[in-house]
Amino acid sequence: MSPRACPCTPLLPALALTLVAAVAVGCKEPAETAFRFSTDASSRAGLVALADGVITGNEAGTVVRLDRTGRVVWRVALGREVATRPVLAGDSVIVGTVAGDLVRLAVADGAERWRRSGEPPVLTPAVVDEAGASLYLVAPDGAVRAHAVDTGKVLWSIPRPGSRKAGTNSPRESPAPPAEKKESPKGASRKSPAPTPQTREAAKGASGKSAAPKPETRKAAAGAVRGNSAPDSGTKDGGPASRSETQEATASSSQESPAPASQTQEASPDASHGFPAPLLAGGLLVVSLGDAGLVALSPDDGAQVWRRDVRDVVGMKSWRQALYVSTRPGRLLALNFQDGSPLWEQSPASSLTGPPSLSLGILWLGAIAEESPVLVGLSPADGKEVARLPLPDPLVTEVASLREDLLLVPTRGRQGRLVALRQPGWERVFSLRTDTPLRTRPVVMGDQVFVLGLDGRVLSWRVPPPEQ
Repeated sequence: MSPRACPCTPLLPALALTLVAAVAVGCKEPAETAFRFSTDASSRAGLVALADGVITGNEAGTVVRLDRTGRVVWRVALGREVATRPVLAGDSVIVGTVAGDLVRLAVADGAERWRRSGEPPVLTPAVVDEAGASLYLVAPDGAVRAHAVDTGKVLWSIPRPGSRKAGTNSPRESPAPPAEKKESPKGASRKSPAPTPQTREAAKGASGKSAAPKPETRKAAAGAVRGNSAPDSGTKDGGPASRSETQEATASSSQESPAPASQTQEASPDASHGFPAPLLAGGLLVVSLGDAGLVALSPDDGAQVWRRDVRDVVGMKSWRQALYVSTRPGRLLALNFQDGSPLWEQSPASSLTGPPSLSLGILWLGAIAEESPVLVGLSPADGKEVARLPLPDPLVTEVASLREDLLLVPTRGRQGRLVALRQPGWERVFSLRTDTPLRTRPVVMGDQVFVLGLDGRVLSWRVPPPEQ
């Protein structure tokens, strides 16, 4: 029996000899190890749940399918890092690499069905529609595109909303023709025309000192510098603005829609980071694009439906008609999914560390409060706080539930503890130590739990129901 998994208090050595039988009966292992498997490289991809196992990838470019006993069903080498969770599409799984490869594999045997190379690096998780017909991807520069699942063909592609190129949503297979070049008539001189009095006067002024910039110009330039600052290494939303600007911008977003793209400063995403996972629900594709804010697009052609100036986003979750958005400065917004209008807003902590997740009827968030990691539970209806629990380390992903009573909380610390809490009082039932940070959501199949460690190990336990 592993003491790392036992919730009982260790006995004193003097009592251990006399009470060993009682300990064996009274301190039952809360979770039995099912298997431990190493993918042989670090991984941040996450687990894809199947009916009888999981699929994952790692930084060496290996994609592996395991059954519920930890046996390898198949293994495919793509050669470059798989940085995001593969996505299921019917009887296939689609995997992207940081080198820009997009590969469709058969779930049954890992056979390659098609491959596209030369695409932008896949640093943001992809999503597939319910029919399994279309795949949606966000590039590191914020461009959004759709692929046909059966062939891999690009259905449509748009530049990042808010950029100067926005509004030209055309498939890459048939790009717009280049702008016509105006040719000079035959015999026309290529020399510049003779200067007029007005141009001579302008040139004379230009040769002197530059005119002092207007106050408005200085403000705009300062804002541009702040907006282009490098993001924190833990962020995924690519080039966020400074915190003060973020708070000011997001505060105004709860009252009114942002100015049209033509009137706003063009954002400068950081191509070295991905964005929060997009959401596809209610007939809309919602993407978070750093300084470009939240944008809802039509899945059919990429046309913009609505846009909100919400920045520094950690993650999103949809439920019924609501879109929940967590931001790093500690704000949680609930928006109407169809038009982006505000429903409610709460600030449960000074900083939010993970995306919102719904489990056991509660909206859960990882947060930092008074410099300590906590788990905060809110009502999905109005955002009122219903639970606040200390954690050994920050929660940076979603929680999961086991049966109808246990909440499983993975933590990011070096010990990588998987904490189990039981409702209604949310007392800690057990804490499993993995010795590797847990940065992705656990997978639950019946009484079996799977987690992926940052070191690339897949660990699984069986959690028997409590004795009646």
